[in-house]
Order: sequence, then C-alpha cells, then structure tokens
Amino acid sequence: MNPFKMVSFSTKALAAAIALSAFPSISAAGCGLAIGAKMGISNGNGGKSGEKRAVDLSNLPKSCRASNEISVTLPNGTVKTFKKNPGSSSNAHFHGESDDDGSSFEYILSGSNSDAMFGSLVHVTDSTVSQFSVDALGQAVVDI
Repeated sequence: MNPFKMVSFSTKALAAAIALSAFPSISAAGCGLAIGAKMGISNGNGGKSGEKRAVDLSNLPKSCRASNEISVTLPNGTVKTFKKNPGSSSNAHFHGESDDDGSSFEYILSGSNSDAMFGSLVHVTDSTVSQFSVDALGQAVVDI
C-alpha cells in the first residue's frame, strides 16, 4: 500500500470544498443556514450577473423543520432571522419574514426525508434575490 497515493478532484469539487471552508461561524443555538464564499463556477447565465455560493445546512437538521424561526448567515457575516408565517404549516415548507426590514425567506424540501432545499431569499435592504437549489453534484448552492 502506497501511503503517498495522489488524490485528484474535479474543478467543481475543489471549488466547492474551498467555498465550504470559508463559512462564517453559525450559532449552535437555534436553526439556521449559512451562505459561504464564491465557488468560482459560472451560474449558467453567461457570467453577466450573480454569483454561485455554497450553502451550509449543518445547523438546519430535521428537528428544525417544525421551527418557527430560521436564521440565515449572509456572506458578509450578517445574520437575518425569519419568523414563520402562520400559513406555512407544513414541515417541508417554510415561509417567513424578517421583522427588521420585511425581507422574506421561503423554501421547500424535495421530500419528507430529503435535505434537498429549493427556495428564495428576498433581501429588501440590499435589493437582492437569492435562489437556493441543489447542483449536479448534490450540493446545496445559492445564486445571488
């Protein structure tokens, strides 16, 4: 057995690993997710606008699916907290608003036992819309 065996990664896998290493710290208390560093991968729109970033869902376990509050750590380290709207009753669906500026965060899970999240965050103060999805490698990503 050769202890010095070379390991190679695709460009996408390497970019994802680098992006995941750049997450701001997330509080262990509460339920939340964090948007990481740029992945350096085209988001498919010709590079005209937007950027693809990795999303850390490690602080959004299945026990958070019934949570009335979700925090999102933005790339600049700011944490926005969204309170679930009363009409968002399913554990596979969350729709909430931020008390501070009316920003909204909504997501659905692709299945009851799935961690595949699809949704959007409308940040009123920054005038941005972020789209959450899963890339071809099965990693959670966001296009900002």
